[in-house]
Amino acid sequence: QEARCHQDTFRVTNLSLGNSANFWKLNGSTISFEAQPRLVLNSGTYSLSLRVVHAEGCADSIEQELVVHSLPEIQLSPNATICPGQFTTLSVNGEAINAQWTPSSGLDDPYSLTPRAQPDSNTTYTVSVVSTLSGCSNTDRLQISVQSGFLTGYIAIGLYDSVLVDSSLIVGDSVGVWLVDTLHRNLSYTWSPNYRISCSDCPNPVLFPLESTEYTLEVTDSNQCSASEVFTLLLPVKQEYHLGVAAAFTPNGDQINDLIGVDGWGIQEVQLFQIFNRNGNEVFKGSGNQARWDGTTNAHPQPAGTYLYRVVATLWDNSEKTLQGTFTLIR
Repeated sequence: QEARCHQDTFRVTNLSLGNSANFWKLNGSTISFEAQPRLVLNSGTYSLSLRVVHAEGCADSIEQELVVHSLPEIQLSPNATICPGQFTTLSVNGEAINAQWTPSSGLDDPYSLTPRAQPDSNTTYTVSVVSTLSGCSNTDRLQISVQSGFLTGYIAIGLYDSVLVDSSLIVGDSVGVWLVDTLHRNLSYTWSPNYRISCSDCPNPVLFPLESTEYTLEVTDSNQCSASEVFTLLLPVKQEYHLGVAAAFTPNGDQINDLIGVDGWGIQEVQLFQIFNRNGNEVFKGSGNQARWDGTTNAHPQPAGTYLYRVVATLWDNSEKTLQGTFTLIR
């Protein structure tokens, strides 16, 4: 009997003549009474015997060793993900084997044990190996995934227009950036220049330049496969400066016009904000851009009437400006 392979289905050939009964045994156990039974066996060495009986009672028997070979073992390279236009090397390991890979598209040699693969799209490669010792064959497969690459045209960025004046930013103010990726990818971001920007590696930084600046955003997909997409934001900055204090305020606790402070644009820092009553007594003194008076002095409400103020501030052009005037406290 010729050699067979693990889990092959094969028929045992019976060349006996004149027999009317067949008794097949495998390792001493009866397995069939057919003339030519079909067998499916695991790898191993077996004793196969046949006893035939003539209609008149005469009998004969034969016993033969049956070898069922193991399938060749396959050790494949792991599944891989590649970038468009790149290649990876497939590999199959085993003892005394020949190989054939299918499909052959994207392979430099489909009969190599280590072909180079450069598929255009996701491809499942099947390798069939044949043992040169036993002739038994085996198959296995692996997946090569091809990243789609960076798809341009799916990202939009811009500035929040509500804080701009005539599409420009007043010096000293800030503006946020909005970004939308309709594919919701895991992207990395690089802003340049790294000049007066809240973060240079996030999608939605806040910009606060002191002069007109062209910001460039480079967006790259998470697998670093493809050429990045580049966006440009031109942010004009107006060099305008103004100090001002409201003409009146109403500190009545209704949270509407309850505080008075220095307003304007182009203000780098309020160095001094003083308020005097009609007698020339100081009732408030503060500094900083958020300095505000609530109409009290030492927790005592001040009377309605006219008050004098004095402001000293440094502007974003580093000049110093002083402003004096009056306002009305309304009760």
